[in-house]
Amino acid sequence: MPRPLPPDLNLADLDTLLPQVKPEKGISGYHARVGPAERLAIQRAYLLHPDASVMFLADKFNRRKETIRRCLSGPDYDQLVAEVHAHIQEDVHNVLRQEAVNAARKWAKTAVNVAADKGDHKPAKDLLIAGKYVDTENAVPQIVVQVGIKLEGHPER
Repeated sequence: MPRPLPPDLNLADLDTLLPQVKPEKGISGYHARVGPAERLAIQRAYLLHPDASVMFLADKFNRRKETIRRCLSGPDYDQLVAEVHAHIQEDVHNVLRQEAVNAARKWAKTAVNVAADKGDHKPAKDLLIAGKYVDTENAVPQIVVQVGIKLEGHPER
């Protein structure tokens, strides 16, 4: 189970995050080394901010584009991407689980009736088979169709 992540960052969240990120000691500003906290902030902002681009983050973090690109590579970034994707996938599965019953109800009401009005009863049959209300393994055809062909030289019967 992935660790919980914050919801999508918005500009206000990103602006409040920036003062907390301080460059490592020594050179400050544009040429300072990127510390672990700032690197993580750049990575999270890139993955979670809807408008994030390398150029946008370079401007926000007062860094060069190349520095931002370097922060968006490596094993720590790959792990964060995997965690974010796992979190998103889990959210999608939860939404689909919640909507599955509603979708089945709507399908049963609309698709079956619309198809039946057009003379197609396959959706109704599929519904009965899926619900295991109809035994298809031991089913015997209920309708027998006979075709009469008149052959030359044989009298009609």
